[in-house]
Amino acid sequence: MDLQRALAILSLRLYEWSTGDFLRELSTGCPLLSRVGQHNRRVGGFISWVRTLPADARDSMARSLLRRAHEEAAALKEETVTQMDRNWYQKFYEQTTIHMEALPPLVTADPNLPTFEDANPDECLDLLFSSLPSTMGSASRRRSAVRCSRRIGEWTLATDFTFLRRDRYLAFEHEIRRKDQPLVWGIDAPFARASLLFFYGISESAVVVGSRADSALMAPAMVRLADHFVSQADSLFAAIGVAD
Repeated sequence: MDLQRALAILSLRLYEWSTGDFLRELSTGCPLLSRVGQHNRRVGGFISWVRTLPADARDSMARSLLRRAHEEAAALKEETVTQMDRNWYQKFYEQTTIHMEALPPLVTADPNLPTFEDANPDECLDLLFSSLPSTMGSASRRRSAVRCSRRIGEWTLATDFTFLRRDRYLAFEHEIRRKDQPLVWGIDAPFARASLLFFYGISESAVVVGSRADSALMAPAMVRLADHFVSQADSLFAAIGVAD
């Protein structure tokens, strides 16, 4: 299949999947997001805010965030980003900021506690590496990262988990690329590196890993979030006739 047509179909499938999955996540009380909500204050503030919204407003907000995150795919469906979408995005930023500032501090990352043990980046990445399910594909351990690569026909679905040592953050990103696809840098490139949360319209995906206790919680939690998307690969790529 022509590369541009394949990318367009994948964009549409990803948009449709993200919409259904994000609405499911919100309607069931944010079980996935709650895994990292305490360690990512923007996500925690978002969860806190969402719980104050009635169902119709919650769904309207979610669809607005999704249209902005998948603007090209939305355009293919003849959907446009409206002023209401922009208003929701502005309200998203304002309200998550208000709610995140009201969240209690992350106790496990408090270095003043007598039980505090500083996070060991290598230990965290080793734990993450050992938690990877086979669905993530082949994995390699690097100095400050773990890379997973799943081949699907001529396509590669890569996932990078990165420990930002100076900031004590753990983040992950996905990238989808066909072998004949030219390398294009920038956030507007098709399937540029993005996280599951970005597919939902939430840009901040890194979590705080300040202590060994945080490592024990966040390494498997971030694997679970990433695998939630990677496990959808078969259905996403089936739309362009590719089998794993």
